[in-house]
Amino acid sequence: MNQRFTFASLLCFMFLSWGASAQEPQFSNFYATTLYTNPAFTGRTSHQYQFTTNFRRQWHNRGSFTTGFLSADYAFNRFGVGLTAYTDQAGAAPLTTVQTSASLSYGVQITPKLDFVAGFQGSYYDQRLREDYIWIDDYISNNPNALAPGVVNQYFNLSLGVMLIHKSFWLGGALKDLLPNPGLNTASPYYLVSANRNTGSYYGRFSVHGGYSQFLMPRQLFFTSYANFRSRGTVRQWEAGFNVAYRPLTPGGHAADIVLGMGGGYRGFFRTLENLSTRDAAIVNASITWPKGFNLGSSPMLRHQIQVVYSYDITVSRLSQSGGAHEVTLAFKLSDLRMESSWARTISRRQHIADPRDCPTHEVKDVYVPR
Repeated sequence: MNQRFTFASLLCFMFLSWGASAQEPQFSNFYATTLYTNPAFTGRTSHQYQFTTNFRRQWHNRGSFTTGFLSADYAFNRFGVGLTAYTDQAGAAPLTTVQTSASLSYGVQITPKLDFVAGFQGSYYDQRLREDYIWIDDYISNNPNALAPGVVNQYFNLSLGVMLIHKSFWLGGALKDLLPNPGLNTASPYYLVSANRNTGSYYGRFSVHGGYSQFLMPRQLFFTSYANFRSRGTVRQWEAGFNVAYRPLTPGGHAADIVLGMGGGYRGFFRTLENLSTRDAAIVNASITWPKGFNLGSSPMLRHQIQVVYSYDITVSRLSQSGGAHEVTLAFKLSDLRMESSWARTISRRQHIADPRDCPTHEVKDVYVPR
């Protein structure tokens, strides 16, 4: 029984640390999981195609909480389309969540240096909670009917987002999970392990976020920052971070084909359930980027980029003994520069989110023309 109450306390605080009192993963590599934050990010990078995989392992001293995330998006002239999926396992496999999503964005030019983008996302959730981890208060009174069967919670939901994108900054907001979650009600065990709530009110996630970027040294040292506030139910969470990307010069004075990055951040709460600690985690990260990919005889018609990012969360809450969180991201980005491709013209006419791990030496201007 004591083990169950210990696990219950940890599980409830886990919900808070991930930004909600319902099951919701938390990622530290913000720019690697932007489609999870706001569907208006879809197709708004400096490359035509983007593929990202992200793996996070948290609190390994308490059974390990792991999340795997995949995303792919493609940019048209005004539209962007994307697909995402994640699988989340809380502890020793009592609670698992699988989500798959499809997103669409559309942007218009307000001024030559400012774009407005709206995004829409549809998501399908599959949540499962094992029978031996479900209990209610009457179980303490030896009520044989108190132990509930295992739960399978499957439902569809919608999200909306908007963004303003300038060459040096961006601002956005999103409403996630606009439709009711059938598992979040007083008749469901999900209600019991995720604290009391008013099921008649909106229980989606509201978030606002923004970022800023500029060169500290032309073509060599690039600075980016971001901030994100989100609210779900009674939980108010914020996070902010920065990154510096450095591109060294070769002995001949040319930009090297490698970019090194490092950064940091902090995540905390404005308000939590039961007046728990407002501290969460300090974040450190490092990255390495190959702006031209691994050019082993590859065609100049396709410009690709490879990126590896590692971050570590230093837990500063009361769960510091549970261990921190490791997160690894692998990203592959591709642009089509063939003569019949319109990508070079597209990227020169619209605004995009600056890559914090890159240090671009020039804009895409030249299109490959075969001899």
